Amino acid sequence: MIRFPIPCQIPLLTFGTIAIVSSPSFAAPQKGYQQVERHLATQSVINTKLYPGRITPLDFSQTNEIIFYVGLGDSSRVVYFTDAPLDSGKAQTVFLRPIQPLTFPGATTAKVTNLVVKTIDSTGKKYIYNFGILHSPGQPTHLGVQIVFTTGTNTIHLSNGRTGSLDDVEIGLQRAISRGYTRASDPIVLKVKNFLAIARNQNLSLAEAAKSAGVDLAVITELAKISFETFTQSVENKQ
Repeated sequence: MIRFPIPCQIPLLTFGTIAIVSSPSFAAPQKGYQQVERHLATQSVINTKLYPGRITPLDFSQTNEIIFYVGLGDSSRVVYFTDAPLDSGKAQTVFLRPIQPLTFPGATTAKVTNLVVKTIDSTGKKYIYNFGILHSPGQPTHLGVQIVFTTGTNTIHLSNGRTGSLDDVEIGLQRAISRGYTRASDPIVLKVKNFLAIARNQNLSLAEAAKSAGVDLAVITELAKISFETFTQSVENKQ
C-alpha cells in the first residue's frame, strides 16, 4: 500500500474531483456520426434517433469489436440487420430501419424501446451496450452511432488548473518509493507499472487502463501530484 505524505492522506475513495480530459460527443454535428467513447458507452444508455425512410447504423468497427448478439425490446416499429451473419464472427455494424407499426399477439410495445448489443474484441473481452431507440419525424441530425476509443489525451486534471501526465505518474512512483511511502516490493507498485504500460501501449482511456491494471485511479492522481509538488519544491529552493 502506498502511504502518501500528510497533505495527501485523504481516503482514496472520496476523490470525486478526478477528471480525464476526454468526453463523448453525444451531440454530433448535423449529418456527422454520433461518436461515443467505449468506456462511457458501456456504462449508460446511448440514445439514437430513427428517421422515416432512413437506415441508421450502429458501428463497432472503430474499436474492432465483433457483434455476437443483438436483442430488440419492441420489434413492432423497428427491424435490424447486420453487415455479416452473427455466427460468422465478422459482424461489426447493426443497421436499424423504422417500419410501419405492426401487431404481434402477446407482445408488448413501448414508445421508446431499447436495443441491446453484445460484442467481443480482439483480446476476448466482452462488452454490452444498451441503445435507446427514439423515433423522430424531423430532419436527421446525425448519420448513426460509432463506438470509438477515447478521443481525449492521457492528461489528468489535478486541481487549481494543474494537469499531470503519465511521465508524472512514473516520477511520482519513484519518489514515493525513495521517500518510503511504499516499498518497491509492494503489489501496488507492480499494478501502477502495469497501468503505465497499458496506458502507453493500448488505445484506452486512463480510467480503462486503471481498471485493467486493478489500481484505483485516485492512486494514479496522487502519484502525479507527488511529481508536481516535487518539481515545485525544487524550483522554490533554487530561487
